[in-house]
Amino acid sequence: MKSSDDDAIIIPRRGKHENLLPRTGIILVNPKEAALGHSLVVERGGEIRGFPHSKLSVNAGRNCVAGPAVGSPIAAMVVEKLIALGVDRIFMLSWCGALSPDLKIGDVVIGGNPLSGEGTSHYYRTGVAAAPSPRLSNMLLQWASDKGLEPVSGRIWSTDAPYRESRTLLQKLQREENVIGVDMEYSAICSVCTFRSIEFAALFLVSDELLGEKWKPGFKDPHFQKINKRLTQSFVSEDIFAEE
Repeated sequence: MKSSDDDAIIIPRRGKHENLLPRTGIILVNPKEAALGHSLVVERGGEIRGFPHSKLSVNAGRNCVAGPAVGSPIAAMVVEKLIALGVDRIFMLSWCGALSPDLKIGDVVIGGNPLSGEGTSHYYRTGVAAAPSPRLSNMLLQWASDKGLEPVSGRIWSTDAPYRESRTLLQKLQREENVIGVDMEYSAICSVCTFRSIEFAALFLVSDELLGEKWKPGFKDPHFQKINKRLTQSFVSEDIFAEE
């Protein structure tokens, strides 16, 4: 661990009776997708284990699935515990709101450099800028391309206050910071994983469009729901996310 842990009061650790996890962790941020993911793991012969602040299922020798993990503080705590239990590469599946006019509901985005509008990342600063793993990001990009999803990569801004996003602020982020998507967890997880020297990458499904004349939610859109379910099933089941 980093030397800056020397002064930390609470250190994430493996408990005396906690088993190690497979090295590949999958985070399903949202509750419905997490429930589906855990049920798929159990159907495939996996097991549910106790896990603080979330739920954990384990495909023995393949991967583990954690979630839900909504919001940066909970997401950071989930990631810290996964790392303490032996996970050293993490994939995340989540949603984002679109700031780019080229992105529509149901489009797929691979997270690029993060921009923090949340409060967790501040406590994980190092001399290195927080960023996803290029290797894992390229894996996701190729994986999504092979499925015909036409993914794009771009900068994601994470916020703690989704009901306080202003049109002026979002336009500025899009114009001056090249932000194409908004979520609540990405920058914090990038920061934790950079701090802990862990590989991390994320795939987002565009759930709503934020910069049109009016907010356009797509959560109930049949096209969005179909792709969302397909992505969740694939994330949990496919060999690209299994242990190497």
